[in-house]
Amino acid sequence: MKRIIITLSLVVATITATMAQQANEFKMGFVNMEYIFLKLKQTPALKAVESELNTYVEQKKMQLQAIDQRGKDLEAQYQRATTEAEQKGIMAEYQGVQARYESMQTSVQQEMMQKEKELMNPTIEKINTAIKKVGETNNYTYVLTDGLAGNSIVLFSKNKGDNLTTKVLAELGITVTE
Repeated sequence: MKRIIITLSLVVATITATMAQQANEFKMGFVNMEYIFLKLKQTPALKAVESELNTYVEQKKMQLQAIDQRGKDLEAQYQRATTEAEQKGIMAEYQGVQARYESMQTSVQQEMMQKEKELMNPTIEKINTAIKKVGETNNYTYVLTDGLAGNSIVLFSKNKGDNLTTKVLAELGITVTE
C-alpha cells in the first residue's frame, strides 16, 4: 500500500512539474493593428497606395458623372421634344442611361473594394511576416491583435501579455520613439 501511495505521489509530482514547465513555456504577446496601420500610412509606400486608390476613385467618379450628365441632357431634350414619338425615344434612352448608372454604381463599389484589397495585400503580407518573425524570434506561443477597429480579440488573460507593436514596426523598418 505504501508503494502505491509513493508511486501515485511520484506520478502526481511528475505531472505537476510537467504542467508547471509547460506553463512557463507559454508566452503571449499582442500587437495593436490600428497603430501599425497608422504608422504605415506615413510611409512612402502606403502614401503611394493611397494616392493610386484616390486616382482610381476619381476616375470612377468622372465616369459616373459623365453618365449622370447624359441623363440630365436627355431630361432637357425630353422637355424640348415636340412629338410623342420623339419623347418615347428619349425616354427609352433615358431609362437605359439610368439603368447603366445604377449598374455602374454597384460595380464601382465592388471594384473599389477589390482594388483596395489588391493594393493593400502586399502591405498586409509584410505585416503578417513581421508579426510571425517577431513571434518566432522572441519565442511567443501566441501573438494576438489588440485594438483592431476598436475591438480586441484578447478575451481574457491574467497577464495582458507583451506589447509587440513596436517590435513589429521595427521589423517593418519604422522606428517609433515613445
